[in-house]
Amino acid sequence: MSRSAGRKWLRGLLVIAFGVLIAGALFNYLYVADLRPDSLVEDTTEARKAGAERLEALAAAHGAASWTRYRVMDVRFSDIWEDDWIPRSFMHWEESPQALRGRFLRGTWTGELELLDGPDQGHRWGIQSWKTWRAKPGEAPEFVEDDTIEFVVPTAQYFLELPLRIDTATVALEAGQGEWNGKTYDLVFATWGSSEPTKRFDQYLLWIDPETGLLTRTDYTVRDQAGGAVGSAQYSDYKDFGGVKLAKTIAVFAAMPGGNEVPIHRFVTESVAWDTTPVDELRPDPRLPAEGQSKPGS
Repeated sequence: MSRSAGRKWLRGLLVIAFGVLIAGALFNYLYVADLRPDSLVEDTTEARKAGAERLEALAAAHGAASWTRYRVMDVRFSDIWEDDWIPRSFMHWEESPQALRGRFLRGTWTGELELLDGPDQGHRWGIQSWKTWRAKPGEAPEFVEDDTIEFVVPTAQYFLELPLRIDTATVALEAGQGEWNGKTYDLVFATWGSSEPTKRFDQYLLWIDPETGLLTRTDYTVRDQAGGAVGSAQYSDYKDFGGVKLAKTIAVFAAMPGGNEVPIHRFVTESVAWDTTPVDELRPDPRLPAEGQSKPGS
């Protein structure tokens, strides 16, 4: 092949690759993923009541009675990313594994992550009532707009607390049963507003172990990123922390066309303590109102 022909071939390959990326981005932007399975029951008042009862039972199995008595969760965990360029392109840290300490105001979107090792050791990322802040070691928090912090901190908290918080969904429907890894699980579909898919609210399909009542996996949409973005989180190795059952390992996967799942990263919890931190420490700006369960635009 001549040099000019080689350049034409390379340009053509780059054009094709660029076209595929643009097509994928447009698909995710225009398409709204729908996690409702064929086994989903009809959306009726009775069905919603039964679904809500299932979510309450899920929370109870995870220790909601103890969880609601606490104010602050103090958790030490590692975020371990797959050693591949695709997941690493989404990584929030300079290196992996990243040791972290999370302190979260229970059942809210207010909390912080402290990086315990690596080049940013001692740095803290926080969010209070959807206002983000950063703090260098030994320094006070400085409120700055930061999309990464706005995504990472509440997402980490919600993954940890999801079985205990998903009962706030305004739509919950029994969705029959599904088989995964050779075992049958009870399925519950949860979202907000309407059971129909919208770009405003995420959907969750919960896989509940009928023997233990605990969450084994959840499929979910990521409307903040794109209407077509779908992932799954797989929960394993449960341990009782002060009456609250939390998974020590939460593995996160991206769903690809055709149903394939690509491993992205996993949270591995080492310890959990409760109410070791005053609530005021997680609210560096006392003027901001408490947001509770609410999110912007909801």
